[in-house]
Amino acid sequence: MALLATQYPTTQGTVVTYAAASGGGGDTFVPADNAVLHVKNGGGSSTNVTLATPSTVDGDLTVQDRVVAVANGADKFIRIPPAIYRDASTGVGTVTYSVTTSVTVAVIGL
Repeated sequence: MALLATQYPTTQGTVVTYAAASGGGGDTFVPADNAVLHVKNGGGSSTNVTLATPSTVDGDLTVQDRVVAVANGADKFIRIPPAIYRDASTGVGTVTYSVTTSVTVAVIGL
């Protein structure tokens, strides 16, 4: 499980560095209202990106995890606000992928 560092564009322009999606346990990130998870799927099949939602409502009802399908050859930007994805005990969010072959990811601050 790798921590995806948030990359902030500068006024001079920024080349975003993408990491290979981690299989098994997935990746972690620091949720922020001004950041997105960018998933690029260069593989031959769709991948489901699952963002854990560690919160509960009404004291005991768990919130269903967010699943975002990214088709083969496509990419998606996913907002990652802390109110939804931040784990209170670790301070980070967790993302897993159903397929990792040729899938790259980056967290981009806005």
